[in-house]
Amino acid sequence: MGQSLGELVHWYDTSRCNLDCPGCFRERGLVETSLKQREDLARALVCHGVKQVNFGNGEPLLVSGLEKVLKVLHDSGVKTEIHTNGILLDKRRIEELAPFTDIIALPIDSLNPETQQRIRGKRFMPVLGRFQDLVGMIHDAGMCVGYHTVFTAINSNDVLPLWRYLNKRDFEYWRVYEFNGDLSMPRLENSGNGIRRYRTIQRFGYQGTIKRLQTDCLFAKFILKEEEMSKFGDDRVQFVGVHDPQKNHIFSWMEKEMQEHTPGLE
Repeated sequence: MGQSLGELVHWYDTSRCNLDCPGCFRERGLVETSLKQREDLARALVCHGVKQVNFGNGEPLLVSGLEKVLKVLHDSGVKTEIHTNGILLDKRRIEELAPFTDIIALPIDSLNPETQQRIRGKRFMPVLGRFQDLVGMIHDAGMCVGYHTVFTAINSNDVLPLWRYLNKRDFEYWRVYEFNGDLSMPRLENSGNGIRRYRTIQRFGYQGTIKRLQTDCLFAKFILKEEEMSKFGDDRVQFVGVHDPQKNHIFSWMEKEMQEHTPGLE
């Protein structure tokens, strides 16, 4: 069957998103393929022995026919996971996804509304308001829940309260990602509010006068917070750092990989 793709594939199908988070670092300019091409691609993944596929990057629920692609994978025993901002989730959509989806992962960065709005923007706030309801509906539909948090200088003290809040219901995992401004900076040139976004990115990464000393204080806070949380012995909590070579963010364009390893795939 050619070169193995490994057991886990991150499928980046779209760059579109219905949020405009100040620190966004999603892959830009992805060309969305037809439903038939995506179904063929899903079958190729099955043939290559892939065990899990995560849909993310932009907002995957904006892509038409997502359930049909999920069905191809899920019916063949592949574990499926959707990383969504939750805006388009309601009871009806959750029930549509449930037969073909194992995990739905949601973002949450702070229980403080002001802090959360600074990180994700105003359009995310209705999701925060119905967060526990969404989690309950996902569980009731038979799926597991995962969480994503971006660890910045402005929410570094919110991790422990968040864990206590999320722990009210069972969850599959909670990944806390160290914020990396270098990944967000390239978006500034195409941004209509570049100066404001630049200042926001700086605040996410540094506090006070530390920046002038060229000290990566966020990474220090990140490591200390990981040590603090490890005392609870919760293996579901995973700190993912960009400065730690053993804990790099994973960015891969699944279609590019498939084209390289699957001769004749169009």
